[in-house]
Amino acid sequence: MNVSLTPELETLVNEKVKSGNYNSASEVVREALRLLKEQDELKRIRREELRREVMKGVDEIRSGQGTVYDRRKRWEKPSSIAEKPGKLESKMAKFTTAPAAEADLDEIWDYISEANEPAADKFMRDLAGKFQLLADNREIGKRQDDFIVEMRMFPFKKYHIYYFPTADGVEIYRVLHGARDAAGEFEDFFEGLKE
Repeated sequence: MNVSLTPELETLVNEKVKSGNYNSASEVVREALRLLKEQDELKRIRREELRREVMKGVDEIRSGQGTVYDRRKRWEKPSSIAEKPGKLESKMAKFTTAPAAEADLDEIWDYISEANEPAADKFMRDLAGKFQLLADNREIGKRQDDFIVEMRMFPFKKYHIYYFPTADGVEIYRVLHGARDAAGEFEDFFEGLKE
């Protein structure tokens, strides 16, 4: 097998051999491939863990446990509800959240509010606005067909919203920190370098 390396990689291989840690260029390449294999396995494990987390929400909604999302939780400003009661109710019918997603939202609010409760309230209002954006534009998220065909993910700040477009809007399955999908982010980064 012949392998072509860029000049930079060839220099790196030669430096590794000169360091005395490796006896040959083949040994350097074998070590690199072993590390790549380990990295791929770690990505697979992380992706499977993420898939299990998202599927909790899917299973909950499919078993009838989903609820129409209610922005009027502790983070909603009472004045905004009073200002547009009719509009709020019509928007609420467009998306449903799984209990797991509701728990995610509570966890996010708790985490942010430890440092700054008004910031936590604002974050949750902004997040609810993204839910509405998704309900109105169901296909703007990145497809996650390896979870469920047509499932989508939409990033919001450090979080990923996992949802499924329906005839009436969207079903929100989970809202998870983006670090849980770090493998996917790295894949996107490296794919971008190839272009």
